[in-house]
Amino acid sequence: MSRLNIWHAVPINKSSRPVFLDDEYSLFVKDGVGMYQGKSKINGHQNGRVYLTNKRIIYLDADGKKAIGLHLSDVSRAELVERFLRSSPKVKVFLKGEGNGQDTSAVASSSNSSSASLRDVTSAVWTCMICSYNNHIATNYNLDKNDPPKCVSCGVAPSRGVLRKAIEEAVKKDTSKEAPAKESKSNECPRCTFINHPSMRNCEMCGTELRPKASTIAKKIALHERPDSPLYQNPLGLTLEEPEEYTNLKPYIKVSFRKGGETGFLEQATAAIDKLKWEQLEQRGGISDAATKINQTPKTETRLKGGGIHSLQQLGEQQRKRNELVLSSSLEDLEQLMYKAQDLIKVSSSFGSLIKKQGKFSKALPTGASTIPPIPANKLSSFYTEELARHICEYLLNTELTTTTSMITLQDTFASYNRYRIYTQGFGTELITTAEFTKCIGMFETLNLPVKTKTYSRSGLVVITQKQSQSQKDLHWTILEFLIAQDNQFTYDKYRSELEGVQDNYLRDHYQVFHGCTITEVADHFGWAHAVCMEEMDRCIEESLVVYDKHISGTFYFVNKFDEKLCSFLKSEQELKKQAENDCLAEQKQITSELKTQYDEEVGQLLVNLKENYAFGEIIPQQPIEKEDSPPIRIRCSSRI
Repeated sequence: MSRLNIWHAVPINKSSRPVFLDDEYSLFVKDGVGMYQGKSKINGHQNGRVYLTNKRIIYLDADGKKAIGLHLSDVSRAELVERFLRSSPKVKVFLKGEGNGQDTSAVASSSNSSSASLRDVTSAVWTCMICSYNNHIATNYNLDKNDPPKCVSCGVAPSRGVLRKAIEEAVKKDTSKEAPAKESKSNECPRCTFINHPSMRNCEMCGTELRPKASTIAKKIALHERPDSPLYQNPLGLTLEEPEEYTNLKPYIKVSFRKGGETGFLEQATAAIDKLKWEQLEQRGGISDAATKINQTPKTETRLKGGGIHSLQQLGEQQRKRNELVLSSSLEDLEQLMYKAQDLIKVSSSFGSLIKKQGKFSKALPTGASTIPPIPANKLSSFYTEELARHICEYLLNTELTTTTSMITLQDTFASYNRYRIYTQGFGTELITTAEFTKCIGMFETLNLPVKTKTYSRSGLVVITQKQSQSQKDLHWTILEFLIAQDNQFTYDKYRSELEGVQDNYLRDHYQVFHGCTITEVADHFGWAHAVCMEEMDRCIEESLVVYDKHISGTFYFVNKFDEKLCSFLKSEQELKKQAENDCLAEQKQITSELKTQYDEEVGQLLVNLKENYAFGEIIPQQPIEKEDSPPIRIRCSSRI
């Protein structure tokens, strides 16, 4: 049966490093590594780097285009294969399920039946006499050499007779099992007759292990996960130089170290596997809280008895062997010396975090810097410079070079990167030297990283930019657009202040004439250093895009209005004045509308509607009043003489 299905694809970031999972960190990394599947080489995976993390073993090609990984949860143990003649040393990593004892041909011949992918009953059930809990025990458990297992619920061990009887009954059921009967629609428990869901492996009521049924769903799953299926056996399409073959039919992979480092990888891998097994036991509840690991006691040397010249010769021989072992281990495993240094760095980092909390001048990390994984390689490694160059590239892409116009000088990069190392690893970390930094900068092009260096011919200034950055011509037009926008904004603000009626001496003097832009303003806008901005502005002046005015107040830069083509990009004063008027009117309308709405909400609720049909604001025409006819009034006048 092929075991190429253990490999999975691993994504790669821009700096040609594998993308780690959550809570995953590097333990060991080495270049000049080849991968084996059993005794055969994996084609196209013989020259790359291996990353050992706390969760996976990752292989990354030297060109940085493809990476494959293997979970440590699928690994049982690891051992060292010494160098022999021209064969490089290797670390053999055994996979779980190695004791099946079946050949690949036998598995392939038996894969036609759907029962090949279903579990067989390999355990017996015994009931505790104290708490009546159903416990499981393997049918091949040796009761003569081992102590009886205790009950999981109450902790009381049964008698050997009870266990033997349960094992014999389970073996009899398996041996007396006849051909499978007709397909049953139910998943009935053989002990309590409870009908469980077809996907259940243990009874929900009593916990008894259920005998798997060859149901329709199980057949579909078995057909999809058949061992002879190409997608199941080799999901990544890996090819081998020779047919897949394992020693003693135990599946394993081999990591070939052609540049050394096998000892450090083996120690770290063994520790990671043991730690993972311990964590799995804790999750299953197999270890109590008070449990501690017991380290193997070192073997004590046998003391020589007797005296004479022979004993002195033996004592001298033992001393020479001891010295030879110490010298050879110290010369071969210089990398192990750095592991102790890493422990000291961790201790200093713990104190450094306390100091940083109390410090007044502590600064936050740059945006995106917390997502950068640390360097797993040691300084004594042969490819430490390559890994450091990738780490610097990843730091720049996440913090400094975030846009196509971003540029940073080598001096600023050196200072900011060392500052980042102090922030992340503490005050005890070792800073990179200028020699190491220069080597890393020179390897950007060799490693095909997405950053590059650019040198200015006039001053010799070297900056780092993205490979996908704007061309020199596009960059100069971007600077010109910024100056045009500043000129238009000045004229717009001038008319806007006049319309708003703000007329004081300061604004009158400020808006009298456009003073241009300084180097500091341009550098702050694009995020450049002062020297970089000076170089780019000088080039714009050489191309007649920008002019400058130098006097006692400083140097100010303007758009070259002597060029009619460039002058046409500026908006006319009438257009800017009209825009300012429209914006003022729109703003006044918005303010009036908001005030009216606010007034209606606050005061409108106090009005009383006396007439429902009456609408406020409507003028009702008055009807003419008709005059009634009145009788004539007679006036009598009398006079007396």
